[in-house]
Amino acid sequence: MPKKINNIHDKFFIVVIADKQNAIDFLKAFLPSELLDLLDINSINNEKTSFTAPNLEEVFSDAIINCKLLASEDEIYISILLEHKSIKEENTPFQLLSYLAHGYQEQLKNKVKLKI
Repeated sequence: MPKKINNIHDKFFIVVIADKQNAIDFLKAFLPSELLDLLDINSINNEKTSFTAPNLEEVFSDAIINCKLLASEDEIYISILLEHKSIKEENTPFQLLSYLAHGYQEQLKNKVKLKI
């Protein structure tokens, strides 16, 4: 009997977005043109997507892409968060906010210059 894959939609997206050209196409399709015009879209790289929270719980983000800005050598992170809910939950925005906060906590823990 085949093994059941948990969260298959998440795993599928992670595999698809890991391909650089797929990631570029995704960003071109979903980011506003005003933002795309600021990015060196060909400089993107996939980043680590798991973080250890202060309570030692492991937290995952769907995709985090590192990208250079065109007007400078600065880099930003683009977090792609796809949240699948079978029922409406009122606290989903706070769940998404916590994913972003974990990314900043990881930067602080590693004592690196914070990236947007």
